[in-house]
Amino acid sequence: MNRARLPLSILLLGLAMPAWADGIRQVPFATLAPTLNAVIDFDGFDAGPEPGQEMSRLVVGAGAMVGGGLKGQSHKIVDMPTAAGGGQHYVPSENLRPSTPLALSSGHSFVIAAHRGFGSDAAFPVGPDGAAARSGRGEGVLSVIFDDDQDAVGFKLHADYNDPLGARPRPGLAVVVFHDRAGAIIDRHSIRLHHGVMPLAFQTDKTGIAAITISNIDPGGIAIDDIMFRRAALTG
Repeated sequence: MNRARLPLSILLLGLAMPAWADGIRQVPFATLAPTLNAVIDFDGFDAGPEPGQEMSRLVVGAGAMVGGGLKGQSHKIVDMPTAAGGGQHYVPSENLRPSTPLALSSGHSFVIAAHRGFGSDAAFPVGPDGAAARSGRGEGVLSVIFDDDQDAVGFKLHADYNDPLGARPRPGLAVVVFHDRAGAIIDRHSIRLHHGVMPLAFQTDKTGIAAITISNIDPGGIAIDDIMFRRAALTG
């Protein structure tokens, strides 16, 4: 793995330009969520508290697959500065375009475990320190491949617990990258994190989101829950 001591905002400067000129816009989660009829909530596994249950992939009925990255993408190890809490994260490297047909990577994983902030089970993408270490849970990449192209997706992200005394490092960044069915980058959003649960939603005027990849450089890592999308109605 390559190593870098650059903030995620600098790493993003070298990434490919989005394929859609009009891109994808961030919208209020509370407005969009009622229009989406499918949700991945990571419950029902009896995973228990951390370290929970490590998984390489999760297939959600006929709707989506969740994994630790997209096949064909390479991951870079980024060292956090000591002042920002230290530790290491996986982020997608400059080779962001996955291979096709879209598939999940077999080399990375995520953990499902009870999460106090969500009050339910959630997914923790696994970073370089591994699933068994607290410093490894939440520092990786989570990817979702949808069976049907989407025009809107949403999810909830938790960066860290509330810090009324201001003793912990400032929350970092998360990056959401959107891919079409050919693997091209439709758009990407760099999001400044804050303590607690962050509901996030995204929408475009044309259907074409085939996959999303979520990565972060945050001192405490992230957990993800309630990934929402549209599932086509069954016919016949």
